[in-house]
Formats: sequence, structure tokens, C-alpha cells
Amino acid sequence: MQRLITLTAGLALGLVSLTACGSDSKSGAGGTDAFCAKIKAYAAATDITAPSGADSLKTTYTSLQAMVHDMQKSAPAEVKKDIDLMATSTDSIVAIFEKYNWDETALNASSEVADLFATLNSPETEAAQQRLNDYSAKTCGVTIGS
Repeated sequence: MQRLITLTAGLALGLVSLTACGSDSKSGAGGTDAFCAKIKAYAAATDITAPSGADSLKTTYTSLQAMVHDMQKSAPAEVKKDIDLMATSTDSIVAIFEKYNWDETALNASSEVADLFATLNSPETEAAQQRLNDYSAKTCGVTIGS
């Protein structure tokens, strides 16, 4: 069950294992700096052990969902479509957990889990994740952690 949560977060959110390593951003206030600050905050928020229990799952994923939607507001053109896909994926995760009342056992037993993983493992999603990781490393000084 923890595997579902860990994989879902990693696949859908893309930036789950990012670790802040300092900023290299070059633009002024409100531009790249603001977006990079959001990426760093998101990276710090996702640097956690997989949550367990309905309340913890709900708190974690709805907080991350809000952060992703906030990133959409200032996403630069280079990664705007990728952040939009990340938001859609995050919304899908939250929606399916809500449908099963945040019960990971019930979700794991459902046939919908396979559909969710198919979407999260699609070439489109994986390519978006790679572009976000590359942009984060190059522009924000945020690199993929171990």
C-alpha cells in the first residue's frame, strides 16, 4: 500500500525527489525567481516519508495539489504545459483518493488503480516530468535527489 502512494506521488508530481541546492535564477522579482521559490518550497514539502492513514493522505495530497496550482500561476512558458499536466495529474490523484474516502486499501483493490498508473506512466507524463526536472536543475538550482 505504501508503494501505491509513493509511486503515485513520484509519477504524478514529477518533482517529488527534488532537493534544493541553491538558486541560479537570473530574472527579477515575480519572474523566474518567484517560480523557482515555489519549486523549492514544493521540493521541501515532498521530501517526506509516504503518508499513511486517511487524514495524513488527505492533508499531504491536498496541500501538494494547492502548491501545484499555485505554481501554475507563475510557470514560465518553457514549462507551462508541463506544469498544467502536473496539475491535471495531481487533481486525478486527489479525485481518486476522495472517491475512496482516502482509504488506500480500497483504492488498491479497485480496478481504477491500473487506469491511474497507465496515465501517470504515459510517455507524455514522463516527458513532462523530465522537462520539469531539467528546467528545475538548470534554472532554479534544484536537482534530482537520491
